[in-house]
This record gives sequence, structure tokens and C-alpha cells, in this order.
Amino acid sequence: MIKILLVIGGVLSMLAFFKMLKEPLWGLALVIFVTPLEPFFKNLAGFTIGRTLGTIAIMVWFIYLVSNQVASKKLNHSSLLRKQFFFLIPVLLSAMVWYLQPDGDRAVNSAFTFLLLGIMALMLENLVISKNDLILISLALSIAGVLACMPAIMYFLGIDVYTPLGADPPTEETEETLRATTLGGNPNSLGILARNGIFACVLLLTLVRKNVAKLSVWLMLLICFTGIVLSGSRTNFYGTLIMFLVLILLGFSQYVFKKSRIAFIIIGFALIGYAGFQLVPNPVQKRLFMGSGDKHIEERTANRVEFTQRQQLQAVGFFMEHPVMGVGLNRTYYESGYDLGAHDTISMLVGETGLLGTVGFLILFFWAIKKLLKARRKTHNVDGKIRISLMVGLLISMLIMGVLGGFIVPYDRTFWMTLALIYPVSNLAYQEDLALFTNKRYVKYMLR
Repeated sequence: MIKILLVIGGVLSMLAFFKMLKEPLWGLALVIFVTPLEPFFKNLAGFTIGRTLGTIAIMVWFIYLVSNQVASKKLNHSSLLRKQFFFLIPVLLSAMVWYLQPDGDRAVNSAFTFLLLGIMALMLENLVISKNDLILISLALSIAGVLACMPAIMYFLGIDVYTPLGADPPTEETEETLRATTLGGNPNSLGILARNGIFACVLLLTLVRKNVAKLSVWLMLLICFTGIVLSGSRTNFYGTLIMFLVLILLGFSQYVFKKSRIAFIIIGFALIGYAGFQLVPNPVQKRLFMGSGDKHIEERTANRVEFTQRQQLQAVGFFMEHPVMGVGLNRTYYESGYDLGAHDTISMLVGETGLLGTVGFLILFFWAIKKLLKARRKTHNVDGKIRISLMVGLLISMLIMGVLGGFIVPYDRTFWMTLALIYPVSNLAYQEDLALFTNKRYVKYMLR
């Protein structure tokens, strides 16, 4: 059965690959889709299958830009293109400065990663034009989340797909007891993919109209939420809760005459939250809730907080020594005497990129928040407000969890994808508003 599913997945990937050669957006969808399958593909000259496909997709997009003047003009007028420079240029300069030093190749590799992420963000912004394009990307994220979560769910239902595929199942002997992982990955990887799936599923709920499609999305949402709690990833679990809190505060505050629909969505989320915890082992639940009376887990939680504080204090020390450009990307572990690496956003930005990289990132981040809040204020339809508020929630959750530890925002692919979707989502909301203003019932309601 497992081999059959892998064959089907391989065939679908090949079809998407050939589709990508004509329509570059399918390349990005394929990159997203293969993320949970990367352990089954060997690296190609140090490149993962995702990075390899991403590079090919970018090359196809460059050819597309040369042959399409409208797309080229759109890229030239991109606000994201200009704002990216504030972060990417300091990162590239830092890599050049530290290249000849010990572990300098790490700085160069990380700078190349950021450059690739930045280009893919521009590519996504440039190619997502219609609602169907947004559905394609959201569907790819959702399916990737489901693929990552299903092995964990099946295991706790009594079906072990880990062992036949050479991966370690979440047994008592694994790290921190019974935390589920992706196939060949780790619990935090599962948490990230599940979080991405939840984000994409909520987007899809505002994009699809047929009841069968909506029911399928609710099922994928349940799978992804169950996966995130099975992973025991507090960073992604609480980040998701923050995202939903912002969504409720911003997205549901002006719901015109669709109160029953909003109530249905909130009840649906509550039921999914309850159902998602039914498979979660007790040790994982205690970990998610910071111990809940378990002294061992409480002690590990306290140690983790102390570890993060040590990392951040170390980053401040590096900043004092190298205030302009830091010690170079991914060089914290070397500079600390192979003691502490950078495992949170503050340690990475302050210690490794210095003043230029930190300020550049903050400019990029708060530009995104400002653009989204402005678009939300101008949007009148419920679906548009939900999408925009969801994106604001995701960015805010990333920043909070990145500061508290365990998460490095600039390395997260979904962060760059969210930046890329600002213009397409805002433009779609505008188009929906135009259609809404022709709705006589809506106009009558607004004029009362």
C-alpha cells in the first residue's frame, strides 16, 4: 500500500514537473508538495530535491519574464522587490566579508538560501494573478501538511508506516517521549508543515464554494491540527493559537450580514481543536502545556528557557564585538567555541547579521504588516478580511515565537510566501469588493 502511494505521488510529481515547464507557478506548487517527501530523495550535489526543483522553477520563470512584458513590468514595480534589498544586501555583504574566515562557507550557503527565498517570493508574487492561482498554492501547502501528518496519525491509530520506510516511530525511547515526527525528519519539522497546512486550509475555506470541496478542506484542517499537537511543538502550537487569535480580532470584527457563517466557522475550529487532542499521548499533552504538574517536563521547559536566554545574551556579546555585520550567518556555533548555535530569531539576526541585517529585516517585516493592515482597512468583504487578517496573524505569531525561542523567522519558507501573497491577496479582495458593491442587498444594508 505504501509503495503504491509513493508511486502515485511520484507520478503526480512528474506531471507537475512537465506542467511547470509551461507554467512556472506549478514549479512553486511542486516545491511545496515535495517538502514532506524530501527524505526519500538523495541530495544532488548538496542540493535537496526542493532546492533543486526551486532552482529549475526560477530558471523557467526568468525565461517567462523575458517573453512576457506584462510580467516584467509588474516585477519592476514590485514594492517587495525594493523592500527585500534592505535585508538581502546586508546578508550578502556579510557573507562576502566572512567567506575567507573559518566556517565562512556556512555564511555563503545561508546567504544563497536567503537569495533563493527572496527570488521565489518575487516569483510567487509575480505569478499569482487569479483566484485559481491562489487556490493552487494553498492546495499544495494543505496537501503537503496532510502528507506530513498522516504517518503520525496512522501510527497512533495502530498502523506503523515509519518502520517499513526506515524511519523511527514515536516510541517511548525517542526524544521527549512519543513526540511524532515527519518521515525521516523531526517533531519540529512536523509542527511547521502542519502549521503551514492549517494556514492554507483557512485560506481555502474562503476560496472554494462547493460543499464537497469545503468538507474536504475541513477534513484536511482536522488532520493538520492533529499533526501539530502530536508533534508536541510548542513553538508551532502556540504560534497557531496566536494566528487564530489575531484572525478572530481582525477578521471577524466586521462581518456585515454573514454572522451565521462566522459562528459556524468558529464552532468548526472549536470542534477540530477538541477532536485533534483525542489521539495525543499524555506526555505530549503535558509538554504542550508546559508540564501540567510533571516535574520532569517542567524542568526541561525551564532549561529550554534558560538555554534561549544564554543564546540571546551571547548574540548581544557578538553584536558588541561586530556591530555592523555580526559574526556571519550560521557561524555562531564556531564563534562560541562549538558551544551554542543560533536557534532563535534574535540570536540569528542580532548576533549573525548585526545592525544592518537586523534593521533591514525589521523594515521588511513591518512594511508587510503595514501593507496588510492598510489592505484590511480598505476591504469590505468578509472573505478578504479573513485572508488578510490570517496573514497578519501568521506574521505576528512568527515574530513572537521567534523572539521567545526555537524559531528563526528569516529561514522559514512560509514567511517569504506570506510576503509574496500580500499583493495578490489584496488585489483579489479589491476585485471581490467591486463585485460586492453590485450586490443590492449589501448596498441597502450599508446605507441604513
